[in-house]
Amino acid sequence: MTSAWPPGDDRPPPPPPPPPYGQQGYGPPPTPPQSYGQPGGYAAQTTYGQAPYGGYGYPSGPAQPTTNPLAIVSLVAGIVGCFLGVSWIAAIICGFIAKNQIRNSQGAQKGSGMATAGIVLGFAWLVLVVLYVVFVVVLVANSSSTSSDFNSLGLLPFA
Repeated sequence: MTSAWPPGDDRPPPPPPPPPYGQQGYGPPPTPPQSYGQPGGYAAQTTYGQAPYGGYGYPSGPAQPTTNPLAIVSLVAGIVGCFLGVSWIAAIICGFIAKNQIRNSQGAQKGSGMATAGIVLGFAWLVLVVLYVVFVVVLVANSSSTSSDFNSLGLLPFA
């Protein structure tokens, strides 16, 4: 056997050059060995390093829908509308935005009932505010023209 190395050198010959780009060098990968059949009732064995059913722990089902945060804000703002004066505006706006987001989420979000309740409460507070303003305007218009003390009507809650 002749080698490219000087006489007395026992080095092995150099490896062959790599295959050109895009070609496989050693053929197709080997097929996995055939496993023996499992006794009835047992799950199939997985190879080492693979987790059964796609992950560790319990198998996960479809993702649970989450509650839209604006639906919660709408409901809370509608409930506290009597205490915080203008929160009924936030209840109406957030409720309509939440209903739109829930409708477009394709089942990934829930809370449509809360958003509807916030909208209804917001409009209820709006009606009450409008009725109160009309009531005050009518009373002021019908009060005696000689009375200049607006608080004498007793309509201002903190005066």
